[in-house]
Amino acid sequence: MNFEIAPESLDGTDTEIVELWNAAIGESFPIDIRLYRQQTPPSDEASALFVARNRGAARENAAPLGAVLVKVQPAGAVGGAKSDAETRTGYLSFIVVARDRRRGGIGGALLDRAESWCRDRGATSIRLGSDYRHFFPGLPVDDSAVSKTTRAFFEKRGYVPGSIEYDLEADLRDIDLGPSAEAAFAAPGYRFSLCGDELRAAALDFLSKTFPGRWRREIAEAFDAGMEGTDLALALDVKSGLPVGFARICGEGSARLGPGLFWRGLLGGHAGALGPIGIDPAHRGKGLGLALLRGSLASLKSRGTRRVVIDWTDLAGFYGKLGFAPWKAYLGMTKRF
Repeated sequence: MNFEIAPESLDGTDTEIVELWNAAIGESFPIDIRLYRQQTPPSDEASALFVARNRGAARENAAPLGAVLVKVQPAGAVGGAKSDAETRTGYLSFIVVARDRRRGGIGGALLDRAESWCRDRGATSIRLGSDYRHFFPGLPVDDSAVSKTTRAFFEKRGYVPGSIEYDLEADLRDIDLGPSAEAAFAAPGYRFSLCGDELRAAALDFLSKTFPGRWRREIAEAFDAGMEGTDLALALDVKSGLPVGFARICGEGSARLGPGLFWRGLLGGHAGALGPIGIDPAHRGKGLGLALLRGSLASLKSRGTRRVVIDWTDLAGFYGKLGFAPWKAYLGMTKRF
């Protein structure tokens, strides 16, 4: 092989990897250094970046030819209920290869290295995307020849396809949401509110009880990173004053980018994101989910937001009631060791 693969630090290669990424897939999934750093935690024993470079070249003259970020996480870290002792799963967060070096064995060699690293750490399977601090929910798919070739690449290596999920997109200028978020919400017995400081503890307590795991952890980390209460919408029970539903919303100026804004370079200015969104099971069946969705979108619209993306969902029919349509598609794929 005329290339070699070695582990490298995430923070020491960030500019190079972003440049490689954008040259390889930036027309469909443009990334910037802000997003890359947000979604790649400091190197630790639970993650590894492997980079392919020309064999024997001096480091300063050897631009990356390809890279893969791989993680091993217990099911509970990604939202499941099983403990670390019961199962460990590997996650291929991303794999990119320079356009002019494809079909030269680099992708396969990077994948082999990532899988071996996962097995050495006790993983019994590996998934494409969907990791904690993910970039993709699964393998991006569309009708292009490149997409079909990429899917075949993974299937040939034992990855089994699962379900397809979507990022959905709509223009808020095309949706009638009324004069205010409160008017758009309109759910008897409940009221809409953004999460001011006085509601933060109650909101986190609600998430701990109702949506423990990934969603609670993501919201708590976003608050720690400086997220304002205006980026968390709540449905409050009028009698108790406590949250019974939540929706994360954000814009380009938010302290932490929500997944719906990952590919904001394709959305033009004034873009926004919504998700996750959830209602306490004890309060479902009353139209509260749609009310919270409408109120949250109205809040975004009041900020001047235009195009909004709801990420990683299979509920296209539900969100379609307000005009959301599929924008990006992702195929779940898993390989068992």
